Amino acid sequence: MTEHSTLFYMEKILTFALVCAFCYMLYIISVCWLPVRESHYLLVVQWCRNDDSNTHYAKNLSWHGLYVYLEKSSGNIIVREMNTPLHDPFQPYRYVYRKIAHENDISLVAEKWGIIKCQEKNKALIGSSGYSFLWGHDQ
Repeated sequence: MTEHSTLFYMEKILTFALVCAFCYMLYIISVCWLPVRESHYLLVVQWCRNDDSNTHYAKNLSWHGLYVYLEKSSGNIIVREMNTPLHDPFQPYRYVYRKIAHENDISLVAEKWGIIKCQEKNKALIGSSGYSFLWGHDQ
């Protein structure tokens, strides 16, 4: 008889603990939901050919990627360059981030920075702003 009552109380305690854990989880989600917000907005992505390589297989390998982001909290326009050589034999390619502009009117950002046009000699024009980007060089 005592085993049956012990199992009965253990089941009630376990059920109560699970309900409390579920309620605590809902509380944590509701408290943390408001501070979670989008911090960056991707404006445009473009891959361009690297003109420096004369090898026959370079058509498949020598591409550079440009990602243009808007940092919503500060209004900064950020370029992320992918596939930039860093002259390190163990990790030859990495991402490089560069702040290229600041926009006060965030509603017009997509129009001004939303297009990338690849050009010859490893250059790219970003948006209607006329910003000229040179691959692999600090500007």
